[in-house]
Amino acid sequence: MMNATSLTQSETELLAYVAAKNAETNARAKAEGWTFWGNIPDDIGYFRSIGVASVAEYEAWWDETYRQEAEKEERKSWFN
Repeated sequence: MMNATSLTQSETELLAYVAAKNAETNARAKAEGWTFWGNIPDDIGYFRSIGVASVAEYEAWWDETYRQEAEKEERKSWFN
């Protein structure tokens, strides 16, 4: 993770949001006995590489990514 002094306020909030979401996922996984799961990357370099600098931008990016994947799955069903 980068030095905290090089982060903007929005990036700091984004990393705190990610840490909280990952903690929720880890707690659920432990409680439900999962054996495999993934977490959101917690490296600001990752978020910068996808053009995301805030929680709102991350949520919008995730919504768009999910929508695109759903459309791909829908198109696959047209040919089955």
